Amino acid sequence: MDLAALPPTGVRVLIVGIDGGSFQVIRPLVAEGRLPALAALMARGSSAPLRSLDPSRSPAIWTTVATGHLPATHGIEHFTTGKGEALVTARDRRTHALWNIASAAGRSIDVVGWWVTWPAEPVRGRLVSDRAAHTRWESWTGDRAERFLTSPAALWAEVESLVVDPAGLDPAEIEPLGQLNDAERREFTRAGEPIPFHWPSVLKFGWAEQRSYEQIALHLLAQRQPDLALVFLIAVDPVSHTTWHYYEPQRFEGVDAEAAARLGSLIPRLYEHDDGVLAELLELVDDDTVVLVISDHGFRASGQLPGQTSQVDLRPLGIHREQSLERPVNVGMSGVHARNGILIAAGGPILRGARFDSQPEVADITPTVLALLGLPVGEDMDGRVLVEMIDPAFLAEHPLRRVPSYEGMLERPALPGPDTDAATRREYLRALGYIE
Repeated sequence: MDLAALPPTGVRVLIVGIDGGSFQVIRPLVAEGRLPALAALMARGSSAPLRSLDPSRSPAIWTTVATGHLPATHGIEHFTTGKGEALVTARDRRTHALWNIASAAGRSIDVVGWWVTWPAEPVRGRLVSDRAAHTRWESWTGDRAERFLTSPAALWAEVESLVVDPAGLDPAEIEPLGQLNDAERREFTRAGEPIPFHWPSVLKFGWAEQRSYEQIALHLLAQRQPDLALVFLIAVDPVSHTTWHYYEPQRFEGVDAEAAARLGSLIPRLYEHDDGVLAELLELVDDDTVVLVISDHGFRASGQLPGQTSQVDLRPLGIHREQSLERPVNVGMSGVHARNGILIAAGGPILRGARFDSQPEVADITPTVLALLGLPVGEDMDGRVLVEMIDPAFLAEHPLRRVPSYEGMLERPALPGPDTDAATRREYLRALGYIE
C-alpha cells in the first residue's frame, strides 16, 4: 500500500503527555476552576481513565502509547535492555512508532521530549529527543549525550539555547509552586550532586527538564503547526513520587504540619503550570485540531513517609565516596503509581461526552490517531480505535483502513552513531530503585 497516496482527512493532532497525570488531582482542581484549559477540553470533548500496564515502567508505557504494541512486541520492557547492560534507546524499539508511519505517509511531524527517542530518528519534520534536556544523572556524572539529540541534526543549533541548565536555576523561579524555607532553598541550589529522592533536587531537575521541552515545543509550534505533534511534560511524575505526603498528609502518620502547609501546594500548582502550558500550546494550533491529553499512569499515596538519612553512599552512582550531609534528607517514595492514567480528547470529530464500550487503554492511542489521520491501523497492533469518541459522520467519510502489519511494510530508519550509555546511568537508576 502506498501510504503517501492516501488522502488526508484534514485533521491535525496534538498529543500532550503528562507523565503521571492523575484525575485524582485534576478533577478537584477543575471543580475549583483552577485548570481552565483542561476543563474546557473536558467540557467540549470526552474523557476517561486510561488503563495502563503492569508493571508500570515509563519507557515501556510511553512506547506502547506511541506504537500501539505491548512491550513484549515493541521491545522496550524496562529502563534497561534485557541483560541490564545499557539504558534502552530508540535502537531497541522493534516496531514502528507513530512518527515513522505518519512520516512515510507524507504527514508533517513534531516530537519533543518523548521517552526513548534518542538517538533522534529521521522524520518528515522535527524530533527533539529525550536526552536533549539536562537530567539528574547526566548532570551529576557528566555523562551527557552530545550527538544525535535532534532530527534534523541542524535543529540542535536552533533550540539549544532553550534548554534550561539546572546549575543556574534560581529557586525564585519555582517559588510560585510552594514556599521553600531557607534550608530547602540551600538544598535546591546545592543539588548539583546526587542525593537519591532528595525532593528539592528532584524538583529542580524535573522543572529544568520540563521547562526545556516546553520552550522548545512552543518555539516549534510558533513557526508552523504540523499534522502530528507530540509534546512530553515530565515534572508531575518525579514531584508526585517525592512530595505526595505534603499533598495528602492525612494519609500518612507523622507529616510535619508546618511543612505540609507550605509545600502541599507543590503538586496542585504544578498541574496549574501544566494547564498554562497547555493553554499556550492551544493558542498555536487551529481550532479544529484534535487534542489528546494523556498520561502513562496515575498516582496514589504509599502511606509511608520517606526515611531520614544523613549518609548517602555515592559509590553505586560511579562516584567513589560517601557523602556526609549537614542535615538529614528524605529518601523514598510517598507517592506511587496508580493503574489508571488520564485520557482527555477534544476537537475536530471528537464527540462530546462519549461513553466507552470498554475502558480505553494506553495501546489504543496509536490506532486512534492513525484513524484520525486517515492512515491504516496495523492488524497486529494490540490497541483498538476508540470509535466511541469519534463522530460517525467522520468515520463514514473516512472508513477505517487496515494493513496486516507495518513491520516489514516500512523500512526502519537507520539510527546514527554508537551506543554511548555509561554504567553511571544504570547505577543511578539502581540507586533510585527503578532497576535491581
